[in-house]
Amino acid sequence: MTKKPTYENLEHRTRESEPDESERKMIDNALQDSEEKYRLLFDGSNDGIVLHDIDGRILDVNKKIQH
Repeated sequence: MTKKPTYENLEHRTRESEPDESERKMIDNALQDSEEKYRLLFDGSNDGIVLHDIDGRILDVNKKIQH
């Protein structure tokens, strides 16, 4: 029978699985850059773009559709 882990064991495992602060900053910066590139492409397109969910609800439209 396996021994039940202690609170300290679980806390240690949790901390090991979390990214450290510098890695978290790097991930946040990469996400922000990606979102900015997406937004520039989305809004700067010469074509109208409509994003909708599976039920057809409109989630977002670009500036070309708005005019």
